[in-house]
Amino acid sequence: MFSMGLTDMQKIGLGLVAFGLGFLSLGVVLFFDKGLLAMGNHLVKEKKEKKSKKKALTTPPLTKERRTAVMGVAAATRVVCLSVLCLCVGVRGFYIPGVAPTEYEEGDKLEIKAVKMTSIKTQLPYEYYSLPFCKPKDGDVHYKTLNLGEVLRGDRIVNTPYQLSVLKDQYCMILCETELNHKQVKAFSQRIDEDYTLHMLADNLPAATVFKNLKSGELQYEDGFKLGFSYTSHVVINNHLKIRIKYHAVPKPDKNVYRIVGFEVEPQSIHSSAVSKQPDDRCIINKDDLKVMELKNSKEKRKLPLMFTYSVVWEERPELAWASRWDTYLSMSDVQIHWFAICNSVAIVLFLSGILALIIVRTLRRDIARYNKDEEAVRLIVANNTQSLMQLQCMGSPCNRKCCILMQHVAQTIH
Repeated sequence: MFSMGLTDMQKIGLGLVAFGLGFLSLGVVLFFDKGLLAMGNHLVKEKKEKKSKKKALTTPPLTKERRTAVMGVAAATRVVCLSVLCLCVGVRGFYIPGVAPTEYEEGDKLEIKAVKMTSIKTQLPYEYYSLPFCKPKDGDVHYKTLNLGEVLRGDRIVNTPYQLSVLKDQYCMILCETELNHKQVKAFSQRIDEDYTLHMLADNLPAATVFKNLKSGELQYEDGFKLGFSYTSHVVINNHLKIRIKYHAVPKPDKNVYRIVGFEVEPQSIHSSAVSKQPDDRCIINKDDLKVMELKNSKEKRKLPLMFTYSVVWEERPELAWASRWDTYLSMSDVQIHWFAICNSVAIVLFLSGILALIIVRTLRRDIARYNKDEEAVRLIVANNTQSLMQLQCMGSPCNRKCCILMQHVAQTIH
């Protein structure tokens, strides 16, 4: 489920990162485990020592190399034992929050949570309330405790004032009414120009936007929904959300429960003048007077009135199983590719691979230089031992000293 909702190119980028990390781990293991290399060098040295012993009578033992070889064998043994222990570790299942299905009864509250705002044009995600969106009426804004993956993705999951009841359609509901000052209008306009997308959750299922491909005529899905759109010098905000919740019934002996299998959002822009307020935060949209809600600052810098509304439609889909509700996100064909993220992943892989190659090359050069130095030292030791033996044989005392003294005395007498 970690790769759900990602494009093919993003999956390729993640694959490159995983390959780079695996290559780096392999290099670290090879770099720190020099025991096998030392053991191989020692075996080669032993063969050369056997050849040298034929020319020399004695050769001092290479205790340092033998000790290194023993350490190498011990390190290799530890690696093998650790691998065997890892394979022998028992496996025990555990519950991951959000993976097990949540069952709702008719009339239960379904919480809508905001995740973040992202853009394909920039690399900076924003939290939901970084813009003056509607907050809960009681003012209780609480952020969900995130796991490591959500933190790395830049998620900031927070509650929203959307109120949904299971199996209860809502034609038009007023979320809130606000007035935007000059600075807030500029902030909204800038985010819309940068093509930011809002991401929400319902029953841990991300919101998706459905659109029709003009070339193939097929329905396609996009993760999240657009904050607005801009054309020429006009900026339009999507202040109305048409929420579609797909569900299927799960019969029980005493009652029926329901599971969420789809969460779609259709953003719309509706001017506040086309919305008529009704009691209990209800509203009526005048379809004969529809026009978009354009963001523009007046010369007098007056505040811009803005109304956020939403509607809810519950659609029963008995053919959709809860286990396959993520198939929609897996089949997303978003043509927009975050090239910066892919290039960043490739650059990190190349950088780490270069550092690893440099470390390995320097290590091998040092080992080869030390090996050549040790071989030269052995050659010098053999030569010195041979010269010492010759000196001992020439300058040493004779075996029969008395005979030598007698011969010397006879020679002196004759002379």
